[in-house]
Formats: sequence, C-alpha cells, structure tokens
Amino acid sequence: MEKISLSKRIENYCFKQNGWVHSGTLERLALEAGYKSSNAGRRCREMQNDGILERKLEKGSVLYRYVVKLDNENLHSKEVRCSPKPDNHKTIPQVLALW
Repeated sequence: MEKISLSKRIENYCFKQNGWVHSGTLERLALEAGYKSSNAGRRCREMQNDGILERKLEKGSVLYRYVVKLDNENLHSKEVRCSPKPDNHKTIPQVLALW
C-alpha cells in the first residue's frame, strides 16, 4: 500500500476538524505517521504559502485551519441541496463531502 504524504495527512486532518488546529496536534500526527515533528511545521508553512491552510498566532501558539476555496464555476457545476430547516444547516466542508 502506498504511504500517504505528510502534507496530505495534515490537509485531511485539518479539513475534518472544521476549525483551528493547534500545531502541537499536527506534530503528534506526524510522529504517529513516522515523520519528525519538525517536518509537520515545515509542511504547514508550505501549505500556508500555497493557500491550503490559514495560520494564526494566539497566546504564543500557532494554529492552522483548512481554507475552503469556492469559485463560481465550481459552485454552479454541482447541484447541492440543503434543507432550509435550522436543524439541518450544513457547514461548507459537510456540503463538499456530499459532492
């Protein structure tokens, strides 16, 4: 089986979290996958430069989150139906998972 790259692991994890993720959590993710923890920080910075992740500093800690990019072409090429009921609102990652 082909090993998933650390960048892809981090991207998938941040996407599933649907919010800010502490850099220490991503370093543990790297260690569990057999990578050095410093490699996680490097990959996160690269993905931030590529526009995949967003970065913020909060009380001396670095946090990352997945950046959802939607353009008009993609919005109109897929048919998405979400019920207008308040108990059935979906976040953007949940809607994208339906595609």
